[in-house]
Amino acid sequence: MFARLYHRSLRFVSSLKCLLSLGLLTFVLSGCVTSSGPPPPLSQTNSEDYTKVVTPGNLGEAGAIAIVVLGAESYPLIYTLNDIPLATHYQGYIWLPIMPGTHKFHARQAAFNFPPMQIPVSKGKITYLVIDNSWFGDTPYKIGTRQAFESDLKERSTEPFQVQLKNPVHAFLPGNLKKLIDTCGPTSIDTSCKRAIAEIPPVLISANRRAQITAMIDMGGVQKTASVASKEVSSPLAQKEETHVNGARLNKTSDLPPSVLRDQFMLQIGELFNTGKPAEAVPYFERLNALPVPIDGMTNYYWAQALLASGDKRGAYIKLVRFVKQIDPSSDYYKPAIKLLTKIKG
Repeated sequence: MFARLYHRSLRFVSSLKCLLSLGLLTFVLSGCVTSSGPPPPLSQTNSEDYTKVVTPGNLGEAGAIAIVVLGAESYPLIYTLNDIPLATHYQGYIWLPIMPGTHKFHARQAAFNFPPMQIPVSKGKITYLVIDNSWFGDTPYKIGTRQAFESDLKERSTEPFQVQLKNPVHAFLPGNLKKLIDTCGPTSIDTSCKRAIAEIPPVLISANRRAQITAMIDMGGVQKTASVASKEVSSPLAQKEETHVNGARLNKTSDLPPSVLRDQFMLQIGELFNTGKPAEAVPYFERLNALPVPIDGMTNYYWAQALLASGDKRGAYIKLVRFVKQIDPSSDYYKPAIKLLTKIKG
């Protein structure tokens, strides 16, 4: 019953906060909740397309959870799933694609805990957690319909906005699948990276992490191809006319499509890195960057190493800064990049 009173008080405060001062709000709530200090820091929000996010085109083998956020500005709720932090906020909604199964959902305030709930999630479907307005039960949430979800969200938010997760989506994977993501690196391309792409639904890997994994797989393929190519004996007919830029050989291949040029430059870059000549790869990176086709996010990491090997510390620093801004901090490349940045700046 106390939990229901607290839940009601949060809704009451939310509706009156435009009329009452913060001091009076604290006085009104003091009989229900005793705060142990300042409210916890709020999660960030974004303006994702509400319809696009909450009605995804294809969840594949995954399911999803959509939660109407409850609370008041001075008393935001702290949300966890399977004991992993989800978000902390007082309005908006939480959206999380997740593997099917039963998951432990927990909402609490800094000074008060609601009992956890067991949330079932089915393949290809969304489980909606909506506000339970009844006076029975110990938690302010219940499983509801999309219609109830939209109604609650409209009541609590002028415009629906998404509360950003405190952890990347793959942090909520089962242990065996999460391990594939965590251990994916240059030395585990076949054992972890390729398995992660093959076994984990795309929606359950953050875009940044997926780009990193794909780049590592591609780079591994480039290195293997370069290794094989370096052992092959080229026939006179297969040899291309060459020119030299800053000591590096650049094949005249302007008649090839940009996508083919990209692959060729990546092959040449991989060969130079494999043979311990990263400085000679700088011209290839420059030509690669000039192509009118997308290149993967790992390029700046290797480009920085090539620039550093050539003595261009400033250029290497710029590339590394750009790289660390784009990648997930959980990436295997994040800490090495930060260490290299520190080394260059020091």
